[in-house]
Amino acid sequence: RASDVELGVVLDESAETATVSSVVDGSPAAKAGLKAGDIIVKFGGERVHTGDDVAQMLTGCKPGQEVTLEIQRGEDLKKLTVTLAKRKSSRDREREKPKDDE
Repeated sequence: RASDVELGVVLDESAETATVSSVVDGSPAAKAGLKAGDIIVKFGGERVHTGDDVAQMLTGCKPGQEVTLEIQRGEDLKKLTVTLAKRKSSRDREREKPKDDE
């Protein structure tokens, strides 16, 4: 089943790790300081091996829940706290798009 929450990252599907390829502006991940190139190694204390692991772990989360991510950035390990947001529907995204002035 699809998750009700949004982290706001695009993971590199070709990588053998949960490597962030991009971060959505204004998303929970962006607010927490996640950057492209970061590797998510733990999600809420659980070891992460692939991007699929992250997707699987998100299914058990709720909007507003705080999750600690352990990431590897270069040689450094960092812990970031992310407050997950409710996943937006495509209808919500359409409403948020700026309207062209006529």
